[in-house]
Amino acid sequence: MTEPPQPPAEFVSPAVVPAVTATGLAGADGVYASSDVGTGVHAVTGGLGTAVDASSGGGTGVSGSSGSGTGVYGQSQGGIGVHAVGGGATAAAPPPVTEAAVLAVGGPGAGVYATSANSGGAAVSGAGTSGAAGVGATSDSGPGVYGQSQGGIGVHAVGGGAAAAAPPPVTEAAVLAEGGPGTGVYATSANSGGAAVTGAGTSGAAGVGATSDTGTGVYGQSQSGTGVTGHSDSGSGVSGFCHTGAGVYGQSDSNVGVYATSDTGAGVYGQSQGGIGVHAVGGGATASTPSPGTETAVFAEGGPGTGVYATSDHSGSNALGGHGTNGAGGVYATSDTGAGVYGQSQGGIGVHAVGGGATATPSPGMTTAVFAEGGPGTGVYATSDHSGSNAVGAVGTNSATGVSGTSDTGDGVYGQSGSGGGVTGNSVSGTGVNGLSQGSGPGVFAQSQRGIGVHAVGGGANPTALTGAAAIAAEGGPTNGVWATSTSENGDAVIGLGINGAYGVSGSSDTGVAVAGFVEPQGSSGAAGFFGGPVTVTGALFKNGGGFKIDHPLDPANKYLYHSFVESSEMKNVYDGVVTLDSAGQIEIELPAWFEAVNCDFRYQLTPVGAPAPGLHIARKVSDGRFAIAGGQPDLEVSWQVTGVRKDAWAQANPLEAEKEKPLNEQGFYMHPELHGEPEEKGMAWAQHPHIMRRLRNQ
Repeated sequence: MTEPPQPPAEFVSPAVVPAVTATGLAGADGVYASSDVGTGVHAVTGGLGTAVDASSGGGTGVSGSSGSGTGVYGQSQGGIGVHAVGGGATAAAPPPVTEAAVLAVGGPGAGVYATSANSGGAAVSGAGTSGAAGVGATSDSGPGVYGQSQGGIGVHAVGGGAAAAAPPPVTEAAVLAEGGPGTGVYATSANSGGAAVTGAGTSGAAGVGATSDTGTGVYGQSQSGTGVTGHSDSGSGVSGFCHTGAGVYGQSDSNVGVYATSDTGAGVYGQSQGGIGVHAVGGGATASTPSPGTETAVFAEGGPGTGVYATSDHSGSNALGGHGTNGAGGVYATSDTGAGVYGQSQGGIGVHAVGGGATATPSPGMTTAVFAEGGPGTGVYATSDHSGSNAVGAVGTNSATGVSGTSDTGDGVYGQSGSGGGVTGNSVSGTGVNGLSQGSGPGVFAQSQRGIGVHAVGGGANPTALTGAAAIAAEGGPTNGVWATSTSENGDAVIGLGINGAYGVSGSSDTGVAVAGFVEPQGSSGAAGFFGGPVTVTGALFKNGGGFKIDHPLDPANKYLYHSFVESSEMKNVYDGVVTLDSAGQIEIELPAWFEAVNCDFRYQLTPVGAPAPGLHIARKVSDGRFAIAGGQPDLEVSWQVTGVRKDAWAQANPLEAEKEKPLNEQGFYMHPELHGEPEEKGMAWAQHPHIMRRLRNQ
């Protein structure tokens, strides 16, 4: 463009009056000029007045056109180059600024309205140098900058050292901002109720949609407020897309990193082709560098606070809902020392899990920490690789059951372990494991390949590291290890069946009774114990009485025959026999080789059979395994008896005391209190096993 001619240096306007004054009436231009290559209107003032002052009642004040130069060129040394007043406005006196290339006052109309028919050009183009803004616009109540395009970009802003992309990355946008090494859009707001950047999407559009090739799609940071707030009536409040970085990243020191609401769509929508869809950091946490998870829809870091906190006030909805397809988990959570998944409900279900092809039960109507529906699959499947831990651990307090399982036809509780406990239940005051089957299946079924099928610990006991294999291992602490009842006369509270030489029931005790049986109340027709075969006792056996009971030999179908034991205050053995004396009226009786090793303090008794024998006597006492009888007639039949007191090793270690004081806890109690006029509670069973007797009495 050819520079317009400059006024001579010595030129001074004679007065503060316009060099040219023109007024157009009836819609005519005040000044109209055109040039093929030069300036249509060129006016210069030294800075005191207006070079051209033109007004029109309904047309253009100044209209200038040029084939290749400037239509209107206005220059002022210290004032306003072009001052345009239109749209029914009145020129401000004094003007709002004193120095400007163009001052446009539009009143109710536009201050500057420009058009361009060149797709590579701009209707309004502003280039700021030396740190000046390309376009700087302010408004008391309206938009600072308003740009509208029918099919292109409303406002295209390039800054921060960037070069405008050619062609632009998008062809249709309200605002296109290119920041280069700087920020594309940087906005501030001093109003606590406002937002630095607000995006509202209608007709399903996202409030804010942002994409990044390797960085963060949406990054918001606030010292005490919300990092990013998005709101949409039906679309996404905040939508972020990134190829490898975070789709949406929000951080706040004391408030919400990302806050988004939507009437029907997603509050926050973040998408990343190979990275994190939404990366949220809050609760005083510092974002992990590098990120521990490289590919995930949502990655939340809570520091000392919660990673994800969600609420829902709709009974049919979930505060946090996870749905996995193609074999993915609905919710998958891990923690180094805390809970992987923590769910809490004031009056409903803490965690409701549905899987295995099941359909969620609508409104199950129960209050439970975990409610699992497995359909044809497993309701709860849990694993643990630590020998001291449990795949499923349940602790019941306030008399609650640790594990309670019910089934209509299957197993109430089923546990299986390769080498550990199949089912472990722990309760402070209630039932560790409670299984109920409505049909014919077992209430609790537990299986372990090499360990314990069911390991039950109760009654205040601490579990011990048991070794060996067993179907059931029960530790009762100060109370019972196993407590079982049966109300059927054809059933058994506890039944033990041993095969291949195994014991049916085996009991051991360090200081108490290994196996105890009671009849409650005492004197009833029941039996404390029944043995349907040989019984072996390796220790002392004490009883109130005893004998044998057999079918009566003369009437075995209708009667019994009883005999009593022979009792003694000593451990006495009795041996007898019948012999016939020789021709000298004597005989020597040989005894077993072990006789003198077992017995001592021998006593003798001889009885002649068939005739008196006044001289019949023991000729030689037991010695060297024999004793001798003499003083009878030849061929006399003699009945003999020898008794001895046991002296074997066990007898010497456990001598029989005929009289002994009762222990302090048994004093005042009786073997048979009713025989001494005392109530049943004075029976010895109440002294030795009061807790069992109370449970028997109260059942």
